Amino acid sequence: FPGADALSQRANEVCASVRYTEAATQNADLGLQISKAVPTPESWNDGDRRVDCFVVAGEGQELTESLIEQ
Repeated sequence: FPGADALSQRANEVCASVRYTEAATQNADLGLQISKAVPTPESWNDGDRRVDCFVVAGEGQELTESLIEQ
C-alpha cells in the first residue's frame, strides 16, 4: 500500500486530466461536485488498484447527459 497521501495525490492528477464537455460548465446551477475514490489499505490487500473520479449533481438535481468527453 503506497499510502493514503500518495493515492490521493494520484487521484488529484487523474481527476485533473479529465476533459469535461461544455455541458459541465454550462450547468453550474446543478451544483456539480467532482469527487474521488481511492483504495483503502484493506481493499489494496484484496487487489484494488483503482482511482476513480466522478461527478455528483447537487441534491434534487438530475444529470441527463454525459459530462465527460469520450
